[in-house]
Amino acid sequence: MMSLSKQKGFTLVELLIVLALVGLTSSVVLPNMWGQLEQVKRYSEKQQLKSLLEYAKQYSIYRGRDLEVRIEGFNIEVWEAGRVQIPQPEVEYESSEKANISALKSITFSQLSFERETVQLSSSNYLVAKKLSFTYKDTEKSETIEF
Repeated sequence: MMSLSKQKGFTLVELLIVLALVGLTSSVVLPNMWGQLEQVKRYSEKQQLKSLLEYAKQYSIYRGRDLEVRIEGFNIEVWEAGRVQIPQPEVEYESSEKANISALKSITFSQLSFERETVQLSSSNYLVAKKLSFTYKDTEKSETIEF
């Protein structure tokens, strides 16, 4: 005769209760985590924008060249003043010629949008404070930074 021994493990009811608790907890926690992720993306792009503007100011001082920061939509490009943006033709250029028709720096943002604007930077206006306004994509909240 076989003796009934106590079996080890969890019952189906216990497992279902734990699963329900995990589901309830995640439904409360996950929306907050997604909000935090969006906030981190916005902060990261704002820092990237500040770095780009600081780069442009420093470049204009150390190289002694006037720069234009061209801002439109989600894009910011840094050009040497007076250079015209030329579409890249199919013709092959030597590397030195190709460098003459491209932006010094170009960034496309996913969270920040801008009004169309061109900011002039040079060694003569280095100490003049400039302001740049942008809007966060999803919240339509506007912010201004000074550089």
